[in-house]
Amino acid sequence: RNLAVYAWFHYQLNVTAQLMGFVSVEYALKLKTGKSRASFKTLIEMAINEGWISDDGFTVAKHRNTPESSYVEVLARVMPSLRNGLAHGTRMLHHESVSSLQTCAEFINQLFKPAER
Repeated sequence: RNLAVYAWFHYQLNVTAQLMGFVSVEYALKLKTGKSRASFKTLIEMAINEGWISDDGFTVAKHRNTPESSYVEVLARVMPSLRNGLAHGTRMLHHESVSSLQTCAEFINQLFKPAER
């Protein structure tokens, strides 16, 4: 979160902030599943199939105008490539670190939400 704040003053920190968010989601998935060697995409798909994450847990999903696929399905398709682009370099400019971090935080919070009684 602090990196995203500092990115206001030093633009390049947007990339690092977003990358740390995606890496944190991947690590949380590995903790939850116990599968340290599975791919990021496989882990996200597992979280969807197990019902650990859903569109209801993401703020941005409530404002989508494209209901042909669920938001979590889009995440499974897009998050690994975004993470790889940030980690290995890309020409894309990154200015959305705050919204990316919000999505990452909501993802992790859904994985570890307290059991309902």
